[in-house]
Amino acid sequence: MQNNTNNSLCKPLMVGAGRANLTRVLRSYFDCDESSNQYKGLSPMTQRAQEPCDNAALSAGADGNGNLNGNELITRHVCDGVEYTYVTPLSRNTGLDFLAASIRTKDLNTVRIVVVCQYANEAAQLMQELGKRCIGCLLINEPTKASDTGIRLWNDGLLNSALVVCDDVLPHLSTCNNLIVNYLIHSSQTLPHVFQKRIQLLIPQPVKGTRVLVIRCQADIQLQHITKEQMKPAATTEQSRPSSSNDISAIKNLSINLNKTSATKELSTTDAQRSKEQPSNKAPDRVYTYNRFGIFAWSRYEQIFCYNATEMSAFDPKIKEAMQLLNIGQSRAKRVQRFAWPHAAAGRSLCVIGNESIGKTWCYLPTLCQRVLLQSPQRILDDSDCGPSCIILCATAKQGEQIANWCLGLLGKPRVDIKQVIKAFYRPSVSDVAESMKRPCGILITTAEQLIQLHQLHSKTFSIFNPVAISCVAFDGIDSIWRAGRLHCEKIIQWLMDILRFERGHSQLFVVGRLWIDLIMVALSSRLPDVLLLFEDALEATVFAGLKLELLTTSSQQYEQDILKLLVDRKEKHIVLACNGKADAARLSKLLHASNINSLIIYKTDQKTDLTCREWCEEHFPRVLVVTDDVIPKLRAENIEYLLHYEYNTWPRFKARFSMFYGSYQKIPDSPTTTSTILVRPGDVEQIWLLCDFMLKHDRYPPESYLTMLTEYRMQLEAVKPRSNMPLCRQLMSYGNCIRHTCQYRHILWDYETELPEHHPSNGEIKFEVLSNVTPAQLAVKFLENKTCKYFLNTPVTKLGERIELHYENQSNHRKHVNPELGNVCVLKINKLYQRVGVTRLDAHDRIEVKQLDAGVEFHMVDKSELLVCEKEFRDEPFEAYNLLITGLTPFNMERIWPDDAKKLVRNKFFNRLQGKQHRSFTAEVDFAFHEIIFVKNVYDADGNDLRSFVLNNIPVHMDEDVKMRLQKCISLAKPFKY
Repeated sequence: MQNNTNNSLCKPLMVGAGRANLTRVLRSYFDCDESSNQYKGLSPMTQRAQEPCDNAALSAGADGNGNLNGNELITRHVCDGVEYTYVTPLSRNTGLDFLAASIRTKDLNTVRIVVVCQYANEAAQLMQELGKRCIGCLLINEPTKASDTGIRLWNDGLLNSALVVCDDVLPHLSTCNNLIVNYLIHSSQTLPHVFQKRIQLLIPQPVKGTRVLVIRCQADIQLQHITKEQMKPAATTEQSRPSSSNDISAIKNLSINLNKTSATKELSTTDAQRSKEQPSNKAPDRVYTYNRFGIFAWSRYEQIFCYNATEMSAFDPKIKEAMQLLNIGQSRAKRVQRFAWPHAAAGRSLCVIGNESIGKTWCYLPTLCQRVLLQSPQRILDDSDCGPSCIILCATAKQGEQIANWCLGLLGKPRVDIKQVIKAFYRPSVSDVAESMKRPCGILITTAEQLIQLHQLHSKTFSIFNPVAISCVAFDGIDSIWRAGRLHCEKIIQWLMDILRFERGHSQLFVVGRLWIDLIMVALSSRLPDVLLLFEDALEATVFAGLKLELLTTSSQQYEQDILKLLVDRKEKHIVLACNGKADAARLSKLLHASNINSLIIYKTDQKTDLTCREWCEEHFPRVLVVTDDVIPKLRAENIEYLLHYEYNTWPRFKARFSMFYGSYQKIPDSPTTTSTILVRPGDVEQIWLLCDFMLKHDRYPPESYLTMLTEYRMQLEAVKPRSNMPLCRQLMSYGNCIRHTCQYRHILWDYETELPEHHPSNGEIKFEVLSNVTPAQLAVKFLENKTCKYFLNTPVTKLGERIELHYENQSNHRKHVNPELGNVCVLKINKLYQRVGVTRLDAHDRIEVKQLDAGVEFHMVDKSELLVCEKEFRDEPFEAYNLLITGLTPFNMERIWPDDAKKLVRNKFFNRLQGKQHRSFTAEVDFAFHEIIFVKNVYDADGNDLRSFVLNNIPVHMDEDVKMRLQKCISLAKPFKY
């Protein structure tokens, strides 16, 4: 983004990060000043097919477009000969009625209809619902021989029915020969990469008359529905109770429910007295919000709170005694625990989002352990029972060990008749753990990967899970679990949703973490009718509530003038201007007064502060409210429509400013959008990095201009204080910039590094074997001319590799490398194989970083004593391993680290070794070459399958189109080499 030369602000960069109606999800790519495509990374056909979801005006006037019964809002358009229809029903039942009516109008003798659902259980449920509406369906929710026969008969027209499938079977379905789909139906709105995958697999070459129908979420028109309901007499509790079929959409409408007007007579409490005076009402469609103790709480049930553990009569005396010994909640409970303990003890589900060390784990642990104590006696007597009573998923073994110790402390003395705590953190121990789970046990503490391994061992003949006995499931550190393995997490959630019923009287689900992960929280929470959501982190609460964030670039000279311009443009709104302290408040007061802007300053807390704030909220022509960070936690405000930030000292205090919106989450503001604006200057490097990190953690890719600021600032520092002795940064080599928070490597190229190695191809097609799949986008390969002559320990080696191995197997040929220097070629034993390596970095304490040269391209830290002298006969031979990288394929984090499950998926599914073939050949078209990397546009196997599409369709990634341009800029900025 460029600074505006006309002294005006740049355009907004970031739109709302709220819950996933399709309109918001598709805007995960930001509209920058350069008008970048928000559907970047999708095919042109998919881009144009998705755009109406953002542009269509859905209103009651849509009847003229084909509305069948006044409930469905419809838009249609044609793209590449395919007619796309988007339907937004008012309820799930009306959506199903519309779907059945649409299928009923088609001749199944000539039209092949496929209905795609996300999960297998969803597909089964949809088939039943369509069956009730007299629609014949063929359900395929897992690939089997019988399903292959059914698909062939259906494709040949011998089965005249609609084919209902789930996403998991689409790859298998696409392998069927001559598959023809005339009418593709999406049973729910999808993410862009899922939409693209379905289109590519089922209608890659659409024929004339092909149609696509998308049944969207009803959240977009929920507000109209609420407005109509407000005119009706109040319903009874039973009438207002939603059916189970509507529970799925309940959480998706959180922002609408939170924002009902007073005409619905919603209840919202902000202090203890008001909470205790409220009448009890158990109707789940009512919304209760709380702004107390510095947290925001949302629930469909009225909440009570406690101040310490002694007030919790629901806790067993043994649990209380153990908590006292551990000094948990004795004099005063943590803020989130005050609401969490009573709610969890009542048998209901819980989600807590907040910073580290705020007591999130202890929000659920007493209740979970108490349920184990109560359940154990009955389970011991049942010989047919098996498996755990509770499951706790954590991100790491270290975290799991700590939780296990706490559980043992709460459960009391170890028992002989039942294992109270079972731990599974490592693959070798899975079989032993599974053997222990053949009998009833208490708490299984494990990681997502190991739980999947255990689930795969479970069968009718080897039963280790009893769904009836599982009373609690906890995701402890949901953000870490999700970021480490999205695919594993999704599989576990689907499995739990299939076998358990999360509501009072059945199982409880506890989710705690640092971040609100929108993509999975909605899927989880939508099945929890009695969930309590607690937010200690005010910035994370904005993601939940759908707050609109604007990131604007300005300069130090124009900073205050741009703030004034924003205030003038929004002068009729309830605006809060947040600043550091009294000095800033005084400066702003003078600045506003000089510009004839009425303001109200609050910089200290007293008896009148809250009253003054409430009076301001009721002003018809509000003044600008200037507040300091010290008073923000004490304010109770509503109707705030706009929050503007003036400087800030620390990131925690900056995030706390968003608590000003807590009161505004309770009802619909007068303006259509509640907004917060953050002004960024090029020198605000720490703030820029934290904001970019926040975006990426929530699957929004930051603006390119912000990432450029980070790299340029880093290079400016190195120009003053060079890092001549450090290797070139690998992020810079791969992406043309470095966006790590801290990086010790060099970011300025030396002139000799701009020259390509002679043996590196810079264009054309290359053929190769894959030595290792380093990441989903990076491969270590060797060209086919370097033929494999034999295998050592399942590792392919060429004639050169064989000579090196045979030479150094003789201990008499070992000569220690006494004084290795940067760039030296040495020999090192890696994975029991002697290989050539290059010295890339000299570290302290005789530690040396080396890079493989022939058998891979990975780096290793070794002791100096491990290096052997490379004989001259081997030293001058060309390196055999090449580093291939698909241009622009980028993971979603500032460190650019790929999750382990993503790497395993590519290795096991795309680069799997075919039976009877020791190695496979691949081809790629070279895009360009830079330094030690060959950038390719794509990688193809012998059957024509390409790696780029596989990654895009199965792994959330970002396609960065500017990599080549940035690397060319790095070359132009190269400096003469200095020792």
